[in-house]
Amino acid sequence: MRLPEQKPEDVFCAIGFTTRDAVQKAQILLQMEKERLASLKRSETGKLIEIYFLDTVSSDLLEEMHGGKYLALEYWNEAAFSLAQKIKIHLPPVIEKLTRTKLPPSPPLGRSIVQPYTP
Repeated sequence: MRLPEQKPEDVFCAIGFTTRDAVQKAQILLQMEKERLASLKRSETGKLIEIYFLDTVSSDLLEEMHGGKYLALEYWNEAAFSLAQKIKIHLPPVIEKLTRTKLPPSPPLGRSIVQPYTP
């Protein structure tokens, strides 16, 4: 499967998960993965779904950035965010949009999903 190149100007939506959202977070990732796997049978060209995370367990950077308001922060690229809307996944509000160059460093930034998807 051919995938688009990752570019510095790629846009990511930062989504903040509070303690209340924590259970929903796991269900969201399972739904996304199920749809992504089903999509791979559809075509030979696709998009790259990217979801990265920053949480209070792996780093105190989240505390510094948002003052302890969130348990975890996820960065969804446009393909991931569009897929969530398509399959009607309810996400917490987007708290900011940023380019790939503005993502936090790895580590502490972790990777939830970086996989191909065919819309």
